[in-house]
Amino acid sequence: MYWDCDPPEEIRDNIRYHQELLGTRFTIFDRESATKWLYDHYGKEIAEIFRKVRHPAEGADLLRLYVIMVNGGWWLDADLRIRSLEAWKKLTTGSIKECHLFTTHNYVLHNDFFGAAPSNGIVSNGAMMALINTFEHCGLYIAFKTGPSVLNRAVSRAIYNALQSHRPLCDLQIDDQHQFDETVEEYEVTYKIHGASWHSA
Repeated sequence: MYWDCDPPEEIRDNIRYHQELLGTRFTIFDRESATKWLYDHYGKEIAEIFRKVRHPAEGADLLRLYVIMVNGGWWLDADLRIRSLEAWKKLTTGSIKECHLFTTHNYVLHNDFFGAAPSNGIVSNGAMMALINTFEHCGLYIAFKTGPSVLNRAVSRAIYNALQSHRPLCDLQIDDQHQFDETVEEYEVTYKIHGASWHSA
C-alpha cells in the first residue's frame, strides 16, 4: 500500500485496519520510504523518476509494479479494504497462481488490487512499459501511461507470445469484478471529492 504523505484520518484508519488484520505481512510506503526502497533495489535513476512524477497516483503505479516484481505478494490501494480475514484466507490459500488479476465490469484489469510471484513476466512487462511511457509519452493520461493499461497490454503480449511460440501461458488467473468485490471493498474517501484528481493530472 502507498500514500505519499500526510494521510487523512480515513486513510490512517485503513492503514491501522490492515496492520491489525495482516500484521507483518502488510507494508505501507510513503514517498520517502518508497524512494529509498526504489533506490536500494533499482538505483538512483528509478528513484529520481519516481520523485518527479506529476501526481501521487502515477508514483503509486510505478511503485506497485516494481515492489511486486521484486517481492511478489499482493498490492492493495489505500482506498480499498480487505473485507475480512476469512476473505483474505480464501483468496490466499489453496492453489496459488503465479499471477492473479481481476477485471472491472467493463473488462479492464484492476491495478489497485492484484497479486503475483517475484519476477513474474506479466508484472515485469508492465513495469517496463510504464517506464518506457514515462520517457516516451510523458504527457499521456495516467491510466494509459502507468496505470491499468500497462497490465492489460502485458497480458495481451503474454497470450500472443504463448500462441506464437506454442509454449504454455504462465500460471495466470483472471477473475471478474464479482470475485474482486468478494475480497475487497472500495470505501468512500473525502480526498476523491475535495482533492486534486489524477484524472486531470
